[in-house]
Amino acid sequence: MPDTKIVINAPAKINLFLDVLDRDKKSYHSILTVFQAISLFDTITITVQRSRVNRIVVNNRELQNRRNIVEDVLDIFKERYNINRKFTVKIEKRIPLGAGLAGGSSDAAAVICGINNILKLKLSGRELTNIAKEIGKDVPFFFHGSTQIGQGYGDRLKKIRTSLDYYILLIYPGFEISTKEGYRSLSARSFNKGNKEFKNMLRAFRSNDLFSMADSMYNVFEKNTFKKYPLLQDIKEDMIAGGAENALMSGSGSTVFGITRDKKNAQNINKKLKQKYKSAILLKPLNDGLLIM
Repeated sequence: MPDTKIVINAPAKINLFLDVLDRDKKSYHSILTVFQAISLFDTITITVQRSRVNRIVVNNRELQNRRNIVEDVLDIFKERYNINRKFTVKIEKRIPLGAGLAGGSSDAAAVICGINNILKLKLSGRELTNIAKEIGKDVPFFFHGSTQIGQGYGDRLKKIRTSLDYYILLIYPGFEISTKEGYRSLSARSFNKGNKEFKNMLRAFRSNDLFSMADSMYNVFEKNTFKKYPLLQDIKEDMIAGGAENALMSGSGSTVFGITRDKKNAQNINKKLKQKYKSAILLKPLNDGLLIM
């Protein structure tokens, strides 16, 4: 049988809003967030071939010595659907690690979709979601992407319908922050403080009011994380001083993003930021996900 190949672009996400509501007895945290898919992609190439073992090939040295989340996806397909085919999965990483952009989760979602398509399994949306939830709580978001509310552990999703159009300034500071580290830094006193901002954000989406949406951006992790990593606060302040409507840390860090409506203004801000932060890039929000791409 000749090799069969599929290529998928796996997008990153940012959190326009992120609050922690509670922590249960097992130290799991329930959250309320607004996910937004963005135009920064890893490229995933999946090849079905005659081989005795699966191969994961990645261009990032740090990932070469770690167990890759994609291996978990391949194991689930083998165990649950008796898939004995072997795959080579090549991952061209552009989404940085430990950056609050969920690159690993997006890669996993892309491989789930890719195997479903390449083997013509015709799995339902529910079956795909069940696989995704076993891999990671934010993996299902990437199937439909766009703008979604995430509740529970981030896996209860509801799409936000909006026609807001804007530009995203993104800076990765060059270091990772682990999600566990972020959650450990929170005390119960910091939980459930963003209710007003969340309601305002939903109203802003309904009325397509970018300035109100930007003003409502909130991240519960910022305060403690900025104390430990003051560079992140500097980046945020530089974005706002440069002309962004607002800026925010994504997830539990370490990436900081800003938003602005005007393309020329966005290009000018990005040009200024690049003089100080070489990793500065200009992106757009995405209005679809992996099941549509």
